Amino acid sequence: MRRTFEALEKYAEMAGEHNVDQVMCYGTSALREARNSSRFVQKVEERLGWGINVISTYQEAYYTYLSVREDPTMAGPDWLIVDIGGGSTEVIKGNDQRFLEYVSLPVGTVKLTDMFVKHDPPLEQEIHRLTAYIRSTLAFSFPPQQALIGMAGTMTTFGAMIKRISFDKQAIHGMTIPLSTFDVWIEKMKTMTVAERRELPGWNREGKTCSSRDWC
Repeated sequence: MRRTFEALEKYAEMAGEHNVDQVMCYGTSALREARNSSRFVQKVEERLGWGINVISTYQEAYYTYLSVREDPTMAGPDWLIVDIGGGSTEVIKGNDQRFLEYVSLPVGTVKLTDMFVKHDPPLEQEIHRLTAYIRSTLAFSFPPQQALIGMAGTMTTFGAMIKRISFDKQAIHGMTIPLSTFDVWIEKMKTMTVAERRELPGWNREGKTCSSRDWC
């Protein structure tokens, strides 16, 4: 709660600096799961005057699908969209006509770090346990030769790292990343400390965020 309040207060400062007169807040997996989510929502409204709309897994997946469908650069008959968040990951199937189906998995970056990673850099056994947990949640298979559309900060950060640039939407949006490239970067990064990873080109060191409309 403390970390989230700090982030929201920074957003409030930014909104004030730009004379924003309406702010809309949406909560996802953390507020869906937390036992004290109603208390947190109440505190945000008391301190910042912002109401939070806690959306369902269906809404979260559908809004992600819409951001791909409405992208004029998107092409192809079928899409398999992967949106890696802090608390959950949505895998979404659709096309330019219909939202077909989705699954929401309890494998977000913040959640997995809190659950499994206790050392910096992570121990080998921590990575093994984390990997085994992720694999245990994947009770489905991807269609053969299906291209994946990766959404939001994890994927766009990878894109910036691969291109060795600071985040640039025009350079990252729509780029193709072979799975073998992910393997190379994962092997490189898993023995690095947080401080070392922050020095990699493309890492977010200024508190800026990438839009979920940006995809690779």
